[in-house]
Amino acid sequence: MGVWMDLFVSPAEGMLLSPEKFMSLVSGLISQNFVDTPCAICEGEFEISTPLGISNSLMFNKLANKNINIHYKGEDFHEMLKKLEVFPFRKANLCIWFSKFNWKNEALSNNFEKLGYANTDILLFAFASPQKAIILNAYDGSFQESIFSDLFVTTGKGGLESINRTIIESTLD
Repeated sequence: MGVWMDLFVSPAEGMLLSPEKFMSLVSGLISQNFVDTPCAICEGEFEISTPLGISNSLMFNKLANKNINIHYKGEDFHEMLKKLEVFPFRKANLCIWFSKFNWKNEALSNNFEKLGYANTDILLFAFASPQKAIILNAYDGSFQESIFSDLFVTTGKGGLESINRTIIESTLD
């Protein structure tokens, strides 16, 4: 048993990542061995306030939301990137899912273990139009309404409080 934490990282409101920058982010996570499979590409209407629900739906092939279409799910990063290259970027809501960080990457596992981070899923979103989410701050119990066009989310046991000073910080710049 443990506490699951979600970390939301996004560019400033109103800033959009280009398709090339988004692709570079996904490719960087893969090429630096930060993420592991299975992974998926999907489009549709996502409840971004509940990333664990999205992750569990993809992991266990039980999509409660019938407005989500899976374009790719599997173990092959190369195949996933080929599918991503032809995705209708900004014409549909895009979600990239990685089932976990790559704990075999010694630099990543050493960094995250020092921070008390355990298992996690990673979700990257690029929305066709800005999406509103209500986020609960687990530290002070407050709610915050946020609007996202692009979003990087980790949902995991232990959870990071910030991406700052982590091994993946430069990948998200």
